[in-house]
Amino acid sequence: MVENNSQSLGAPSIPTGNTIEQRRSKRKISTTGLQYLKKEIERIKPNELSAANRLLTYELMMLDPDVSTPYNKTKEMVETAFTQYQIKYNKKSENSKKARDFIKDMIEGHFNSTTSLRSIASHAFTFNKAKLSLFEQGMTKMQGEWEGFYGLESMSPIDLRTLDHVNPFKIDDNGRKLAYARQNPNAFIDNLFPIEPLPTARKDGCIPINANRLVMFTESSDTINPFGISVFDHIYSEWRYKHLVKEILLTGVAKDLSGTPIFYVPQWLLEEAEEDPSGWQSKYIKDLDTQAAALHNGDQSFIRLPSDPHEGSNSMREFEVKFLG
Repeated sequence: MVENNSQSLGAPSIPTGNTIEQRRSKRKISTTGLQYLKKEIERIKPNELSAANRLLTYELMMLDPDVSTPYNKTKEMVETAFTQYQIKYNKKSENSKKARDFIKDMIEGHFNSTTSLRSIASHAFTFNKAKLSLFEQGMTKMQGEWEGFYGLESMSPIDLRTLDHVNPFKIDDNGRKLAYARQNPNAFIDNLFPIEPLPTARKDGCIPINANRLVMFTESSDTINPFGISVFDHIYSEWRYKHLVKEILLTGVAKDLSGTPIFYVPQWLLEEAEEDPSGWQSKYIKDLDTQAAALHNGDQSFIRLPSDPHEGSNSMREFEVKFLG
């Protein structure tokens, strides 16, 4: 005699469909989920690290304390190191001593109010993001002992985000020479510190900064492509993975809590239930807990609660139920 026992033959049991059963699922989906995240990161990586978007991506990464803390701490150490300086020179050479005096007088007496060794070092350190930091230098004639000489008056930092994102530099001489940097005019509009009047010089729709006025800090040996490979590119995958997982977990928690019933009961009832676990008060609280779980799982569509206030109560109703979300 053969019995029709589908459970013994390994047939799947009929799912109940409630939340508890779904949360107790035995399916191993973690590996599949991790592989999906890795593929998703590789899919969006070329776009977020493209020439047009990478500077914005770096700034988003800087909002993560795990990225910004070591970066800013190292930058602070570099700035502190350039607060005091020494000029090395050949003490046996008069020309070397004269060059030392010229540099010292230029730093201490010719730099304008916005230029200092510390400010130069601070902006130069930003090359760690894109492996490039830019300055626009200003040269003027010196006075006094060095009259007739030209000295460095200013080193104005150029934020890379002000350059055109698609073609930041104009290349001439059949691709063999960097002619000028191309600043986007829109970068000077609606800023925290607006510039008035706006620069009027234009070349091919952008504000040009001639190459002979540019000072570059870079690790690239290619003069027509000064951008290098940023360390931020190397940590991008880990950073993006961390934030994708965080967003997914927060979304999951929000969905799990959505619709969760919250019962408001009088304080005296909770106290008496705790004092006498076998009393009617304790049984009533346990019954409310059971009904709350049934409501959340969808196994119960209504609940009855007393509405008359207890003597001395401050509210119109002593019992109340609310749902999250």
